Amino acid sequence: MILKLPWSRGTFPVTRLRQVYLVGGSVRDLLLGRRPIDIDLAVAGNPRAFALRLAAHTGGRLVPLGKPGLRLYRIVNGTQVIDVSAVAGQSISEDLLRRDFTINALAVDVASGDIIDVCGGRADLAAGRVRMVSRSAFEQDPVRLIRTFRMAAVLRFEVTPGTAAAVRDQAMLITRPAGERIRDELLKILETGRAADAITQMADCGLLSAMLPELAALSSKRPAQTPGCDRFEHTLKAFSEIENLLANPRTVSPFDIDPVVWSLASIPAAILKFAILLHELVRPSADRNDLHRFRRPTVNCDAVKTICARIKLSNRQTNYVDFIARKHRWPLLLFEANRRKRLSNRAVSRFFMMGGDKTPDLFLHAAADAAGGTCEIRHQEQTFDGFARGLLRRYFTEFLPRKNSPPLLTGDDLIDLLGLQPAPFFKSLLTRIEADRLAGRLQTKDEAIRRVETMLQRRTAPIR
Repeated sequence: MILKLPWSRGTFPVTRLRQVYLVGGSVRDLLLGRRPIDIDLAVAGNPRAFALRLAAHTGGRLVPLGKPGLRLYRIVNGTQVIDVSAVAGQSISEDLLRRDFTINALAVDVASGDIIDVCGGRADLAAGRVRMVSRSAFEQDPVRLIRTFRMAAVLRFEVTPGTAAAVRDQAMLITRPAGERIRDELLKILETGRAADAITQMADCGLLSAMLPELAALSSKRPAQTPGCDRFEHTLKAFSEIENLLANPRTVSPFDIDPVVWSLASIPAAILKFAILLHELVRPSADRNDLHRFRRPTVNCDAVKTICARIKLSNRQTNYVDFIARKHRWPLLLFEANRRKRLSNRAVSRFFMMGGDKTPDLFLHAAADAAGGTCEIRHQEQTFDGFARGLLRRYFTEFLPRKNSPPLLTGDDLIDLLGLQPAPFFKSLLTRIEADRLAGRLQTKDEAIRRVETMLQRRTAPIR
């Protein structure tokens, strides 16, 4: 038999393939009718010598990886990758028994084409099951605890009860791996369309709270005014709702605006999902009277950044998650003010200015928050969706076109036209003028100058 690699130049003689095995996810994907992204080969013998010959034959570049004794040889040829490693143990069967899940504990003898299945992986593939090879799999590498649910989410499989029980018993092992390894597995879950199911199962078996212990405290926090509102349960419901909304943003998107334009912040949907997972960690203070300035004090405001640092999110991702978590109630404050007929155009403009390109994301988050039964507007989510559509239409059709035009006044205008000396209050004054321009209350420079003069004459309170 001849092994033909889709990216190789020609074929590789069978005489060089004895005791060479295609293993792991490569076999799983082929049996599922999926094209493997990477190829994993296990060699009984000298993997380096084999990798050198294969690299020379395919024209690929050989990159040694790993520590001595755990060496892996990666052959890179354009976008294609072949990983070559030694068979673990005395035989390929022993190697497969050391792997994580039965569906990954499969091998193909490259020379004969025979499938080697010592763990029942083919039956589990057919049944759509994620089953551990053994309980020791999680002790050997605790990241496999999260990978259990990543595999289920990606493949749309179900985790077997025995595997879920083993995860529950060993959940605290997840505190051992490096943060970036946890991040990678978690984000792969969040990238799927079944992340809500995976997160709920992780919560049920205690893995979510072991990985993010800050969330565990939410179960005991029930606001006095809404005693039935468990913030942890609400978080899981809101997470499910954000996934539904991301699949169908028309729920809150204006019908005449393409939802494609929503991704103004250029942040993957997985990061927005992560933000809603943490949003209840940041709570507003008791002060509820700062609608127009949107400078509401918060409590526990460092928790989100602490978690992001622990799992090694990038600075940009961290800042986005922190912003969404801190400001997630802004749209709800606008909704409440509108319900009381106290919402001004200036307040809306200031909200758009503060939200910037994250404004659509904030509305999407708030809609999920409402549909998830947020304590503030429980049973009003349909009304909120209509409110959100209206403001988003204003954002796209009125605010953005105005925002892209130059401001009516600058700091130089305050100095040259009004004779003012540069001062710290310039920023606040210009922000007020800009908010009025974006709200449509000011159209010309002369109107803006007169407004500044009026503001300076009144000055019943210091301009900050």
